[in-house]
This record gives sequence, structure tokens and C-alpha cells, in this order.
Amino acid sequence: MLCKAAFVERLPFALTYAANLEPRDRAVLFYDNLVVAAEYFCAFIEEGIRRREVTCFTGLEPTRYRRLFEQVGIKVAELENCGYLRNLSTGDFYNEMKQSKGNGSGRNRDDALRTGLHDNVTRIRFVHIQKPRGQQNGSLQDLMENERRAHKLSSFPTTSICCYDVELVLDDAPSEFFRELLRAHDHCFFQGIAMPTSRLLALKPNAVYPKLRSA
Repeated sequence: MLCKAAFVERLPFALTYAANLEPRDRAVLFYDNLVVAAEYFCAFIEEGIRRREVTCFTGLEPTRYRRLFEQVGIKVAELENCGYLRNLSTGDFYNEMKQSKGNGSGRNRDDALRTGLHDNVTRIRFVHIQKPRGQQNGSLQDLMENERRAHKLSSFPTTSICCYDVELVLDDAPSEFFRELLRAHDHCFFQGIAMPTSRLLALKPNAVYPKLRSA
């Protein structure tokens, strides 16, 4: 029997789109309010439970992670005890990515991700929140390299959503950074908006996205 959190009965299109991402899909979510962004996480986690997939979350320290999810009705302790939700420290996450540069480390990475999960888990849903620009270590090039490594973190099918505060993308980053993020992902999400990134790239997003923010 699956553990359940408090979700709405019928999801808006954008949340349904996020929930139904398939294994090996890579999505990027741009947000200016984490509580609003957490609506996407709710839908993503609930569908993972329905498919008996685990959601791993990283990017927030434990207290803030629990408080955020409790604000939107996710019963964190219950889902963690059932094995459907797991919080990874950012340090552990990046250590795994550093190890992924070497050959033959895939099985070790999979074993680390599987720790504490059901033995029959073959698919993982993954949510990573990028730190604000002022807390980032290294360059934006390093950030993009971490993005590429994250998509190869496991050898079995992983569905991922990488989350960026819009201020990181618009205020401090070169204009090409937004386009590079889109190119690194198959799908993109904004507040109430979801689409394949190929569609947005065709609309010259360097000009479009600032308008989305001010709308």
C-alpha cells in the first residue's frame, strides 16, 4: 500500500506535464518562489509513488527541506519511512558527480543512490535545487559541467528536474546561460507553464524569458 500526501484531485496542465515525465527525461524548472515551485514537486512525487519510483531530493538543508514540503502537504516522514522519498546532502551529491569522472564507477554510484531504498527499485526521480548565485562555488561553466554529470549519475533510468531561481539566470549570468540550460534539458517549466525546450528555443528565449518574468 502506497503512502499518500495531500494532493489536489485534478492537476493543472503544467503539473500533469511534470508528473508524467518519462525515465531519462531531463527537465529544468525556473522559479521565483520555492513554495510555488513545490507544487511541481508534489505532482512529481505523487506520480512516482503511483509508479513505485523513488524521488531523491537535494539542494536544501534538512530543516528547510522538511518545512517546505510540509507547507504544501507532503508527509515527509511517512514517505521517507515508506522508501518513496529521500533527501541527499548537496555535498554527497557533488562527491558522487566527481567520482563519475572516472571509468568503472557506475556500479558504486548506483549502490550509493540505492542506500535505504527498496531492493526492487529500478527507477529514480530526482529533484535538485541549485544554490543562489552568491552561494555557488566555481564558475557558470562549472555549473553546466555539473548539470551534464548529474544526468549521468546513475546507470539505470533516472527522471530529473533541475531547479533554478530566476535571479541566478537573469541577473548575474551571461545571456547565453539561459539558452545553454534549455539545450541541456528536454523540458522546461515556469509558473503555470510547461513545454518541450525545443519549442522555446525556436522562439528565441533570450528575448522571450524576461517578458515571462515581468508578466
